[in-house]
Amino acid sequence: MTETLNPKLALVAAHCTRRGWRFSALPNRPVIKVNYNVGGVRWSAFVKAEEHDSYVVVRAVHPEPIAPEHRAAVMEFITRVNFGILVGNFELDLVDGELRFKTSLQLNGGELTDAMVGGLFDANNSLYPRYRRYLLDVIEGTSNPEEAFVEAEGR
Repeated sequence: MTETLNPKLALVAAHCTRRGWRFSALPNRPVIKVNYNVGGVRWSAFVKAEEHDSYVVVRAVHPEPIAPEHRAAVMEFITRVNFGILVGNFELDLVDGELRFKTSLQLNGGELTDAMVGGLFDANNSLYPRYRRYLLDVIEGTSNPEEAFVEAEGR
């Protein structure tokens, strides 16, 4: 499959293969969908890397859209989380409820390396699962956003 990918995505695909992650290219788009399991949590991420663009973006997508009645609470929780995150951020589409965690890299004319790809995935794969349990508490209404954040941060 890597022969049909642009060089950046071919490098991403090789990285995924080396780590044992299943992936597939999206037809007619510079995007790879990666399915993985980190810390017992399964989800998908989409990696976008256009050949002539200087960005590589990894977006982990929460498996279910956030219901309209929970979006305000989720928005508060992820805003609290985003304020302290050094790399990446949560995003919530207020129209359809899609929740994702994004990490990205700007190459500024440099060459993408396997270590850079690994850094993008490692940040994404450590932060999304770290906050997922607390996010689910907010979605299920068993914790309010502030309580969930304080607990997540161990304060």
